[in-house]
Amino acid sequence: MIQLDSWLNGWEQGAVAVGVVFILMGVTLVGLSCLALWIILDKVFLLRRVERNCLEFEQAFWAHRVLNDFYEKVKPLDPHPMRELFMLGMEEYRLVVSAGMALPTGDSWHTYMSRLMHIELGRMAHTFDSRLNWLATLATTVPLLGVLAALWHTIQGLQDGMDVALALVMVRESLLFIFVALGVSVPSIVGYNLLAGRTNRLHERLSSFIEGLSSILARHLNEKGESRAR
Repeated sequence: MIQLDSWLNGWEQGAVAVGVVFILMGVTLVGLSCLALWIILDKVFLLRRVERNCLEFEQAFWAHRVLNDFYEKVKPLDPHPMRELFMLGMEEYRLVVSAGMALPTGDSWHTYMSRLMHIELGRMAHTFDSRLNWLATLATTVPLLGVLAALWHTIQGLQDGMDVALALVMVRESLLFIFVALGVSVPSIVGYNLLAGRTNRLHERLSSFIEGLSSILARHLNEKGESRAR
């Protein structure tokens, strides 16, 4: 009788330990799912806002003929990537004109301006790409965690001396780990691919704007240089 009581106490303690671990693993997977959802929503709203601002700015830019007037007009606006690139190019242009700076040897004004703004664009890219690697990490590692958790829970359910009905219940519960892990992994993969595509398109759009602005600024600088030479 004493041995039976000891066995029951040990089994109850083991069941409690398994239950605690089960809850912790479940909470971890649900937390990772919430993290993936937060990253996706945060990036979606950020990119949507940036794309809208860039579209409006680009339309206004090509509608204006006088760069200096447009520069003064957009000065008080809230910062966004295309505005910041334009302000950088215009400030460098005005500095070159006011100081009479000479063109570096073996370079052109278009290359000089384009390189200057592309450096700034590379710094901005970190804002667009930040936390995307987290999605890729979640998409690849969470399924492994779910499988390991399911295997561990299944092994606990099949250990010697455990009731068959209870073991089957634990096996069914272990499948929840896999489903939850897939619920984290699949949205992470889809979200990463969609966000990476939108980020690349935004980068290409900003690069095209840089090339167009560089051509305009270079033409103005070349004209001013020719007029001085006369």
